Amino acid sequence: MSYQSRYLAYCTLTGDKTPEEIMERDEKQWPGGRMTGFILWVNERWGKWYEIAYPEGKPEVLTCKDHENFDKWLRKRVEEVFDAKKKGAEV
Repeated sequence: MSYQSRYLAYCTLTGDKTPEEIMERDEKQWPGGRMTGFILWVNERWGKWYEIAYPEGKPEVLTCKDHENFDKWLRKRVEEVFDAKKKGAEV
């Protein structure tokens, strides 16, 4: 099975488990809410990205470039957290 890059980022940042194990964990935490953990997490990340990219306020319409920039920002964040975890830091 293949997974969307944003879901893989969620898996990396929320636990050291496989995507299937993370999905199983989330289904237990939010019964009946398929992928609720991921949806809440990615929405929070969008909010943090908006604060950086659009400090004057969220635009009404996001462009393809916005999505591309968000994905770049998210990948960078994943790398930073992953590197910190490898060094033993609590993240």
